[in-house]
Amino acid sequence: MSRLWFTIGGGIVNEVYYPRVDIPQIRDLGFLVADGCGFWVEVKRLWQHTVEPLAPGVPAVRVVHRHERFELTLRVVPCVERDALLIDVVLTGDENLRPYALLAPHLGGTGMSNLAEVAQYGGRVYCGRSKDRSRWRSLQWTARSAMPGDEPAPGTWVPPTVGRTLRATAP
Repeated sequence: MSRLWFTIGGGIVNEVYYPRVDIPQIRDLGFLVADGCGFWVEVKRLWQHTVEPLAPGVPAVRVVHRHERFELTLRVVPCVERDALLIDVVLTGDENLRPYALLAPHLGGTGMSNLAEVAQYGGRVYCGRSKDRSRWRSLQWTARSAMPGDEPAPGTWVPPTVGRTLRATAP
């Protein structure tokens, strides 16, 4: 059984607590949808979502965000085999759109100096903690030109995704 707790608000994961309910590790984990040609939207800002439990009494939810160009479905479930939050992401609609995870970490109860980096190895994308803020310049993600600003704010992480389906785990 997983030793983490999570909350949902605005159609995204608001907080993840681990290893105790009083130690936040993630402030929020949301999603952007972008086409790389100028269109992008942060789904929590749409306020066009539904949240429903996967089953009565089970700490797992299905969130569906709707927009005229897409439908983004999130299935958020604590892992039963390890201390991880599993998020299954499926984007349907306009084929030019891609989902991007937007993470604001809060490791050990503080967001100060929480940075991450993304690397590829063996055809897979891996994400990890980074102490070097200058490494942000090396991130090349496909929707970057559609996003305002050149660098993410301290403590914010926008990893690239591959394809239209993303599977993420946290913490």
